[in-house]
Amino acid sequence: MPDNIETLEGTVERIVYRAAGEGFAIFRLRTEDGRLVSCAGNPGPIGRGQRLRVAGRWERHEKFGPQMRIVSAEIVIPETTDGLVRMLGSGLIPGVGPKLAGRIVERFGAQALKVLTEEPGRLTEVSGIGRKKAEGIIAFWRDRRAEGEALAFLAGLGLGPLQSAAVAKLYGTATKGAVGGNPYRMAGEVSGIGFKTADAAARRLGFAADSPQRARAAVEHVLVQASDEGHSYLPREVLRRRAAEGLDVGAEAFDAAILEAQAEGRLVIEGDSVYLRSLAEAERELAEALAGLLGGAPSGASINVERALAWFRKKTSLALSKGQADVVRGVVGNRLAVVTGGPGVGKTTAIRALIEIFEAKGTAVALAAPTGRAARRMADSTGREARTIHRLLGYNPRTESFAFGPENPLPAELVIIDETSMVDIFLARNLLRALSPTARLVLVGDADQLPSVGPGSVLRELVASNLAPIVRLVNIFRQAAGSRIVSNAHRINSGHAIELADASEESDFHFIEEADPKKIVSILLGLMTRRLSERFGLDPARDVQVISPMHRGPLGTDGLNLLLQKTLNPASRDAIEVAGRRLAPGDKVLQTRNNYDKDVFNGDIGRIVSMDAAAGSAVVEFDGRRIGYAFANLGELAPAYCITVHKSQGSEYPAVVLILSSEHHVMLQRSLLYTAVTRARRLAVVIGTRRAMETAIRNDRPARRYTALAAKMAAKRS
Repeated sequence: MPDNIETLEGTVERIVYRAAGEGFAIFRLRTEDGRLVSCAGNPGPIGRGQRLRVAGRWERHEKFGPQMRIVSAEIVIPETTDGLVRMLGSGLIPGVGPKLAGRIVERFGAQALKVLTEEPGRLTEVSGIGRKKAEGIIAFWRDRRAEGEALAFLAGLGLGPLQSAAVAKLYGTATKGAVGGNPYRMAGEVSGIGFKTADAAARRLGFAADSPQRARAAVEHVLVQASDEGHSYLPREVLRRRAAEGLDVGAEAFDAAILEAQAEGRLVIEGDSVYLRSLAEAERELAEALAGLLGGAPSGASINVERALAWFRKKTSLALSKGQADVVRGVVGNRLAVVTGGPGVGKTTAIRALIEIFEAKGTAVALAAPTGRAARRMADSTGREARTIHRLLGYNPRTESFAFGPENPLPAELVIIDETSMVDIFLARNLLRALSPTARLVLVGDADQLPSVGPGSVLRELVASNLAPIVRLVNIFRQAAGSRIVSNAHRINSGHAIELADASEESDFHFIEEADPKKIVSILLGLMTRRLSERFGLDPARDVQVISPMHRGPLGTDGLNLLLQKTLNPASRDAIEVAGRRLAPGDKVLQTRNNYDKDVFNGDIGRIVSMDAAAGSAVVEFDGRRIGYAFANLGELAPAYCITVHKSQGSEYPAVVLILSSEHHVMLQRSLLYTAVTRARRLAVVIGTRRAMETAIRNDRPARRYTALAAKMAAKRS
């Protein structure tokens, strides 16, 4: 056992907290030498009075002192009848309390557990246990034994307690057979288990490095990694090279794995392109649906466009530009229209005109965006309800299904989606599937921003293909023309150097040149602690978002978060460690995945209001709403003092401070710089080097994404 792992044996004296359905618990263990030890982790089902042997690492909790973070736990069989009574009556077995436990031990003595395990039918010999109650006790004890055996088996393969619990929950009593027969299946079927974990388990089970199971799992792992990078597929040779270089899969094993996975329907091969089946189906279905929209004639109320434009101008006193009027013309005449353009070009006013005109004709209009923050911005700017696309489609996280689809289409005849650059092919496919046969779809976004985090490049492909009616808004409106943020965003996008204001001129865009990473950090801390609040009246925690292109390195989000957290929210007595991160009341945090039960979404930023270690819970405030979190779910949150450009997509902040150093050279792209600058509403500050800025502006070739949506759309239309 590693030196930093210690084993303790004792009796569970108190269960402080237990997370329903998560397996996580905080409990007090009374050791043999009389110490009362705080333990936290996944011990499996436990009850007060139960004797346990736990192994774990010592940590120091800022409020409760030393605490053992357990990595394994096993029940210790008592040697005395009194011990057996305490164990059986501890609440371990539902329906068996101290009195019934006493009668069981009175009847069977020291053989009580042996009877439960080997002759459970004899339980009916005990007063108060009928056939039905006996069946319930037997079933629970059998499952508990199987779970314990499974967890011990998985721990022996090197899996951690949370990983083991997830595997055992999925496979149940068949865990040993399922994992023992093919440990690589865990990587594709169990959340939180990747190829490397499954591969390490396979080696312990004796699977050879050149086994067919390993080759197949490696190929699928490479394709999953590629989808995380935004690819819908990989060319066969690229896939072969990645599998060989990264995972040591030979050419012969690779070819056999491809053929076997294809025969089983796990992979789809189209010419030289190799897809995961889910991605192949999503891309094909999306292409068919988009081609169908392009070929369909709009229906519904007849609209005289010129008369409608005049009506809107009279009602609102807003005169639309030619481009904005073309948006209305395009939507009236087609079932699919794309509206794209940078900041300050009037996309919001065009959307408002569409809403007013179509609602006046009695058309049901639905508004949505990919993220919660983008949806709230859309609602604020239009004065109408706007939801996330998942909410619009009625997503059910428990069944991972949508309420609206081909059999139950959306009750809307005009659907407008904002921030479409963030929509991947899976979400786009589900959106198109939910449209009624006569509905119009308007996709609004900035095709020059970073593409979606998920696979595909839907908006860019639509714009580049020219298959759909596209309106490019380019004229900057007078109210935005005076903004250096807007003008520099357009200069960046067109490949020109930024312009800075004179020293005497008030400006909303500032560049601070510095190459030394330590000095960059010093400047940043000075801005966040003093200068931004003194000069601009900004609250550094509430109003200012620091952005960095990368996670790692001294100027990456990981390191800057630690520094900013320490500076802006000094150590709190109530701080806890979660997934290697320190979280405390007052911390600015980012939701890292969609949580539909709590109505908070990936990218939402909030603040931890309070933490209660005794109750194992925290309260986090998002835009005025206070949401409760069990400690077991705090892994969904990450410090948000500094976030990546990708995480900032779909959001706007009063002020943005962007770190742009030559250390970020692999990420320096025009679309990344453009996206970061356009997140700022009142103030943008860039700290870094001119060389990094110039490199990003020159690099107008975004990383290639292997997608075939436009080609498939064209093929469907021909």
